[in-house]
Amino acid sequence: MRDLREEMRRFRMVTLKIAEKELEEAKRRQANGEEREAVMKERIALLERRLEGERELQTAPIAAAATASGGLEFVGVPNVPWSDIRFNEVTDLIGKGAFGAVYKAMYKGAQVAVKVVDASGAVALERELRATVMVNHPRVVRVVGVATDGKLAVLQEFAPGARCATR
Repeated sequence: MRDLREEMRRFRMVTLKIAEKELEEAKRRQANGEEREAVMKERIALLERRLEGERELQTAPIAAAATASGGLEFVGVPNVPWSDIRFNEVTDLIGKGAFGAVYKAMYKGAQVAVKVVDASGAVALERELRATVMVNHPRVVRVVGVATDGKLAVLQEFAPGARCATR
Protein backbone atom coordinates (compact mmCIF):
# COMPACT_ATOMS: atom_id res chain seq x y z
CA MET A 1 0.00 0.00 0.00
CA ARG A 2 2.90 2.33 0.69
CA ASP A 3 4.05 1.90 -2.94
CA LEU A 4 0.59 2.91 -4.18
CA ARG A 5 0.55 6.03 -2.01
CA GLU A 6 4.07 6.94 -3.17
CA GLU A 7 3.07 6.42 -6.82
CA MET A 8 0.06 8.72 -6.33
CA ARG A 9 2.25 11.37 -4.68
CA ARG A 10 4.79 11.21 -7.54
CA PHE A 11 2.01 11.45 -10.14
CA ARG A 12 0.65 14.57 -8.43
CA MET A 13 4.13 16.15 -8.41
CA VAL A 14 4.53 15.50 -12.15
CA THR A 15 1.12 16.96 -13.03
CA LEU A 16 1.90 20.03 -10.92
CA LYS A 17 5.21 20.55 -12.77
CA ILE A 18 3.48 20.14 -16.15
CA ALA A 19 0.83 22.72 -15.22
CA GLU A 20 3.54 25.17 -14.04
CA LYS A 21 5.50 24.77 -17.30
CA GLU A 22 2.37 25.25 -19.45
CA LEU A 23 1.55 28.45 -17.57
CA GLU A 24 5.13 29.75 -17.97
CA GLU A 25 5.03 29.01 -21.71
CA ALA A 26 1.68 30.78 -22.14
CA LYS A 27 2.98 33.86 -20.32
CA ARG A 28 6.15 33.86 -22.45
CA ARG A 29 4.09 33.65 -25.66
CA GLN A 30 1.87 36.49 -24.43
CA ALA A 31 4.89 38.67 -23.64
CA ASN A 32 6.40 37.98 -27.09
CA GLY A 33 3.09 38.75 -28.84
CA GLU A 34 3.02 35.32 -30.48
CA GLU A 35 -0.77 35.02 -30.19
CA ARG A 36 -3.73 37.38 -29.93
CA GLU A 37 -3.96 39.10 -26.55
CA ALA A 38 -7.56 38.03 -25.83
CA VAL A 39 -6.82 34.37 -26.58
CA MET A 40 -3.71 34.39 -24.40
CA LYS A 41 -5.50 36.06 -21.48
CA GLU A 42 -8.19 33.39 -21.59
CA ARG A 43 -5.60 30.60 -21.84
CA ILE A 44 -3.55 32.01 -18.96
CA ALA A 45 -6.65 32.31 -16.76
CA LEU A 46 -7.55 28.70 -17.54
CA LEU A 47 -4.02 27.50 -16.80
CA GLU A 48 -3.92 29.46 -13.53
CA ARG A 49 -7.17 27.76 -12.42
CA ARG A 50 -5.73 24.36 -13.39
CA LEU A 51 -2.51 25.08 -11.50
CA GLU A 52 -4.50 26.16 -8.45
CA GLY A 53 -6.41 22.85 -8.58
CA GLU A 54 -3.18 20.86 -8.89
CA ARG A 55 -1.71 22.72 -5.90
CA GLU A 56 -4.85 21.90 -3.88
CA LEU A 57 -4.37 18.22 -4.74
CA GLN A 58 -0.77 18.45 -3.52
CA THR A 59 -1.85 19.65 -0.10
CA ALA A 60 -5.01 17.52 0.18
CA PRO A 61 -4.70 14.14 1.83
CA ILE A 62 -4.55 11.30 -0.64
CA ALA A 63 -8.07 9.95 -1.06
CA ALA A 64 -6.79 6.41 -0.84
CA ALA A 65 -5.42 5.86 2.65
CA ALA A 66 -4.09 2.64 4.08
CA THR A 67 -6.41 1.00 6.62
CA ALA A 68 -5.36 -1.05 9.63
CA SER A 69 -6.30 -4.25 7.76
CA GLY A 70 -3.85 -3.40 4.98
CA GLY A 71 -6.55 -2.45 2.46
CA LEU A 72 -7.35 0.97 1.08
CA GLU A 73 -10.15 3.30 1.98
CA PHE A 74 -11.50 5.84 -0.50
CA VAL A 75 -13.08 8.85 1.13
CA GLY A 76 -16.81 9.10 0.40
CA VAL A 77 -17.08 5.62 -1.15
CA PRO A 78 -18.43 2.59 0.74
CA ASN A 79 -15.88 -0.18 1.22
CA VAL A 80 -17.19 -3.51 -0.08
CA PRO A 81 -15.69 -6.84 1.00
CA TRP A 82 -14.62 -9.11 -1.87
CA SER A 83 -16.53 -11.97 -0.26
CA ASP A 84 -19.81 -10.16 -1.09
CA ILE A 85 -19.04 -9.90 -4.83
CA ARG A 86 -19.94 -12.82 -7.12
CA PHE A 87 -18.60 -13.15 -10.69
CA ASN A 88 -16.67 -15.52 -12.93
CA GLU A 89 -13.50 -14.05 -14.46
CA VAL A 90 -13.97 -16.07 -17.65
CA THR A 91 -17.70 -16.00 -18.41
CA ASP A 92 -18.59 -12.59 -16.92
CA LEU A 93 -15.88 -10.53 -18.63
CA ILE A 94 -17.37 -7.44 -20.29
CA GLY A 95 -14.15 -5.86 -21.51
CA LYS A 96 -10.49 -5.08 -20.85
CA GLY A 97 -8.65 -1.78 -20.90
CA ALA A 98 -5.29 -0.22 -20.11
CA PHE A 99 -5.82 -0.33 -16.34
CA GLY A 100 -7.73 -3.57 -15.85
CA ALA A 101 -10.91 -5.44 -16.72
CA VAL A 102 -14.67 -4.99 -16.23
CA TYR A 103 -16.97 -7.86 -15.22
CA LYS A 104 -20.70 -8.33 -14.81
CA ALA A 105 -21.25 -9.35 -11.16
CA MET A 106 -23.77 -9.73 -8.36
CA TYR A 107 -23.55 -7.74 -5.15
CA LYS A 108 -26.22 -8.08 -2.46
CA GLY A 109 -28.69 -9.45 -4.99
CA ALA A 110 -28.18 -6.65 -7.52
CA GLN A 111 -26.36 -6.81 -10.83
CA VAL A 112 -23.32 -4.52 -10.90
CA ALA A 113 -20.28 -3.87 -13.06
CA VAL A 114 -16.98 -4.56 -11.32
CA LYS A 115 -13.93 -2.71 -12.65
CA VAL A 116 -10.85 -4.62 -11.39
CA VAL A 117 -7.90 -2.24 -11.51
CA ASP A 118 -4.20 -3.08 -11.94
CA ALA A 119 -1.64 -1.31 -9.75
CA SER A 120 -0.88 0.99 -12.70
CA GLY A 121 -4.50 2.21 -12.67
CA ALA A 122 -4.70 3.27 -9.03
CA VAL A 123 -4.03 6.94 -9.74
CA ALA A 124 -6.59 6.99 -12.56
CA LEU A 125 -9.03 5.27 -10.22
CA GLU A 126 -8.59 7.99 -7.62
CA ARG A 127 -9.31 10.70 -10.19
CA GLU A 128 -12.33 8.81 -11.53
CA LEU A 129 -13.75 8.40 -8.03
CA ARG A 130 -13.25 12.08 -7.22
CA ALA A 131 -15.19 12.96 -10.36
CA THR A 132 -18.03 10.44 -10.18
CA VAL A 133 -18.78 10.08 -6.47
CA MET A 134 -20.30 13.53 -6.21
CA VAL A 135 -22.35 13.27 -9.40
CA ASN A 136 -26.00 12.25 -9.28
CA HIS A 137 -27.36 12.25 -12.81
CA PRO A 138 -29.43 9.71 -14.77
CA ARG A 139 -26.80 9.57 -17.53
CA VAL A 140 -23.87 8.94 -15.17
CA VAL A 141 -23.30 5.44 -13.82
CA ARG A 142 -23.40 5.52 -10.01
CA VAL A 143 -20.50 4.19 -7.92
CA VAL A 144 -21.78 1.50 -5.54
CA GLY A 145 -18.55 0.89 -3.65
CA VAL A 146 -14.88 -0.02 -3.72
CA ALA A 147 -13.32 -3.38 -2.90
CA THR A 148 -9.82 -3.06 -1.49
CA ASP A 149 -9.24 -6.21 0.53
CA GLY A 150 -7.38 -8.07 -2.20
CA LYS A 151 -7.50 -6.74 -5.73
CA LEU A 152 -8.51 -3.11 -6.13
CA ALA A 153 -11.96 -2.78 -7.76
CA VAL A 154 -14.82 -0.33 -8.24
CA LEU A 155 -18.44 -1.50 -8.19
CA GLN A 156 -20.79 0.54 -10.35
CA GLU A 157 -24.38 0.31 -11.49
CA PHE A 158 -24.70 -2.12 -14.36
CA ALA A 159 -25.92 -0.48 -17.57
CA PRO A 160 -26.94 -3.39 -19.85
CA GLY A 161 -26.30 -2.81 -23.51
CA ALA A 162 -24.61 0.57 -22.96
CA ARG A 163 -21.51 1.28 -25.01
CA CYS A 164 -19.60 4.53 -24.77
CA ALA A 165 -18.99 4.53 -28.52
CA THR A 166 -22.72 4.49 -29.31
CA ARG A 167 -23.87 7.10 -26.79
